[in-house]
Amino acid sequence: MRVLYQSDGYLPDVVGGLEIFSASLVNRLRARGHEVLVVTSCVGGQSPGHYSYEGTDIVKLNFGGTLQSKRLDGVAALQREVDALVGEFRPDVLHLNDGRPSGFFFVRRGALAHVPRVLSLHTPIRSTRGLLNRLMDDADVAVAVSQHVAECAARAFPRHQEKTVVIPNAVPSPAEPLAPRPAGPPIFLSVGRITEDKGADIAIEAAALLREEGLDARLVIAGDGPHRPYLERCVAKHGLGDRTEFRGWVAPADMFRTIKQATAILATARTEEAFGLVALEAAWMARPVIATEVGGLPEVVEHGRTGLLVPPGDPEALARAMAELVRTEGLVERLGRNGRARAETSFDFERLVTAYEDAYEAACRARANMRTAA
Repeated sequence: MRVLYQSDGYLPDVVGGLEIFSASLVNRLRARGHEVLVVTSCVGGQSPGHYSYEGTDIVKLNFGGTLQSKRLDGVAALQREVDALVGEFRPDVLHLNDGRPSGFFFVRRGALAHVPRVLSLHTPIRSTRGLLNRLMDDADVAVAVSQHVAECAARAFPRHQEKTVVIPNAVPSPAEPLAPRPAGPPIFLSVGRITEDKGADIAIEAAALLREEGLDARLVIAGDGPHRPYLERCVAKHGLGDRTEFRGWVAPADMFRTIKQATAILATARTEEAFGLVALEAAWMARPVIATEVGGLPEVVEHGRTGLLVPPGDPEALARAMAELVRTEGLVERLGRNGRARAETSFDFERLVTAYEDAYEAACRARANMRTAA
């Protein structure tokens, strides 16, 4: 099957959960014999053109700059480029991801009028207005990456429930070998873009409470973002400079190695998380996760079985869970083993790839039926 895969960002230019997932899925589709062309946005001053990453053909176009210019002639010219690309590649199916601005160039019209399409929903839907509404109307199959996202989509677009399926996110099983928990003081790892909604400041406050209780713990914050200066001030305010490390961005290839250097992972989001890919990566490394009970995180972290769940924005509850984890003999190991076993059985990446192949086939059947009926 010829798959035109559209995503606003793609490795190695943009590193995030969606980009890592996209590259993993595309690589496995290609390994199964599908022909995949990725269309993504230019970033960092790149020139539009043809690129390659891990053997995958990538076309980068200036979607963001063109839309920001608000020049109708520029938008029309870029639409013609997209149409020409579609005409040249002749995809059997179009795979879109979320309702990002670049999706404007992929609504059902022109060269894309009759192409079967799958729309993956990677974020909880908060608004039924605008581009996402059109893309949902256009989609033959919509894929929610968690049950939580599916429920949000059902509330936002009740008319599209029948064509929405749930394919839980997954990551390929790592080649990185397992390792015992590190010796010495417990190390808690927070991973992700450093923004207010990710709640890393709550982890710092919890670490300060643990110190007051006499529990010697270390906090590693991996990632970067606009909220980092505030976090650094929080660390200084609480006198945790000798117990906190800001590690910066971790390359995808180093993520599993970084996780296994920790005792446990903290997923402290204040707001809805669609899924929680880091929590699943931790499970693959047999590391327990302490997560906030928001969005799709409880679908990955089972309280008392693979990790612990706490209310969002509550440093006292987080500190209690961190203390319970390290003071209860054998709890880190038991939760870690259970997490690994659940990752193997419930979040198998090959099964995910097959489910997307099924979604592509379903989209093709739906589009064929519509054309026959017309």
